[in-house]
Amino acid sequence: MFILQKFIKSPASFRQGASFFNSYLKLSRNSVFILNSYASSFSTSNHQHQLLIQKYNSGLRASRYCKFDESIPHFQEIISTITSNRAQPSREDSLLLVQAYHQLGEALRKKERFVDSLKEYMKGLKLVKTNNLEKTKEAGLLYHSITELSIEESQFEEARACLEKAKDVFSGLGEESYLIENEYLMGLLCEKSNKTAEAIEIWENILKSNKKGSQEFNLGQIYLNLGKSYLKEENQNKAHECFEKSVEVTAHQFGEESIELLPVCLKLTDILYEHRLCKEGVVYAERSVKVAEKHLKADDADLARCYDKLGRLYSWETEYHAKAPQTLQKALDIYLNRPRENKEQIANLYVRIGDAFSHLRDLDQVFDALCKGEDFAKENFPSKHPIHFDFTCLWRRNWG
Repeated sequence: MFILQKFIKSPASFRQGASFFNSYLKLSRNSVFILNSYASSFSTSNHQHQLLIQKYNSGLRASRYCKFDESIPHFQEIISTITSNRAQPSREDSLLLVQAYHQLGEALRKKERFVDSLKEYMKGLKLVKTNNLEKTKEAGLLYHSITELSIEESQFEEARACLEKAKDVFSGLGEESYLIENEYLMGLLCEKSNKTAEAIEIWENILKSNKKGSQEFNLGQIYLNLGKSYLKEENQNKAHECFEKSVEVTAHQFGEESIELLPVCLKLTDILYEHRLCKEGVVYAERSVKVAEKHLKADDADLARCYDKLGRLYSWETEYHAKAPQTLQKALDIYLNRPRENKEQIANLYVRIGDAFSHLRDLDQVFDALCKGEDFAKENFPSKHPIHFDFTCLWRRNWG
C-alpha cells in the first residue's frame, strides 16, 4: 500500500499537478450516489443525518466549480460531527464518513496540498478496514484516488496493488463504469512507466468496445491521454486527431461551455506547450479561459493559472505577442490579492511580463516590470534564489 513517509519526503514532483481524470464527472456521480445510498437509510425525522447529507452535496457542488475553499469546511464539519459522537457510528454513518474523508482529500489535492490530501485518504482507508467496508464503492473509489497519487509519484508497485484491490471491489459489485476507470488507470500506469504502446492498446480497446455510452464516463479524457501517447510516439497527426475528439466528445456530453471542459483544455494546453506546439496550444488555452471566466470567481487562483498559461503561449508566437502582456497582467492582478500564498507565481509573472514587453520593444514597460519584480523578489526571496538571476538576464538582454 501507499507509503506515507516516502511520499512526504518527495512531494515536489506533484507540483506538475495530479491527474484530472474524470474529476468533475466523479463529483456529480458521487452526488447522485450519496443521495440514493442514504436517503432510504434515514427517516425524514432524523434531522441531523439529513443535514449531513445536504452538507455533503453542498461540498460536492462547490468542488465541482473549483470552489475548494468553500467545499473543504463542509467535509470537515461532517467528519467532526460524526467522529465527535461517542456512540458507535452506524454502517451508514461510517460510509458517509469515508466519503467525507475521500472528498476532503480530493479538494486538498486540487489545492496542491498533496501530503494533507494523502493523509485524508489514509484515514478513510483505515476506517474502511476497521469497519469491514472493503467491498463497498467507497473503498474502491479510495483505491482509485490513491492509485492516481501513486502513479504521479512513480510508485508503480503501490499503484498496481491499489488497482487490483479496486478491481476486486468493483467486479464483486458488478460496477462496469468503475471497471472502465480501472482500465483507464492501468493505461495511465503503463504510460507513466514508459510502456506507451501498452497504454495506447488499453485506451483504444476501451473506445472500440463502447462498453459505456452513457453519461457516467467521460470518454474525452481517454482521447486526451491517447493523443498524448501518440505525441510521445511522434505521431502528430494521430495525436491532434485525438485532441480534437477529446474536446468534441466532452463538449457534446456536457455542453459547449461546461466546467468539464476546463481540465481537458488545460491539460491539452500543457501537453502542447511542453512539445512547443504553441500555436495549436493557443486554441485550447483560449477556450479554457472562456470556460473559467464563466464558472470561476474573478479572483480565483485557478482563473489566474488559465491567464498565465495563455499568456505564455502568446509570448511564444510572434502573431500573438501584442496580447501577451495584458493576459499575463490579468493573472498577476489576481495573485497580488494574496501575495503571501503566491510568491513564486508573482515573481515569475513579473519576469514573463517584462519579457513580453521586450518582444514588443517597449523598453519603458520592460523597465517598469523589472523594477516592480525586483522589489518584490528582494522582499520575499533570499539573495541566492534563482529568481534574481532571471531578472538579471532580462536586464542584460535589453540593456547589455
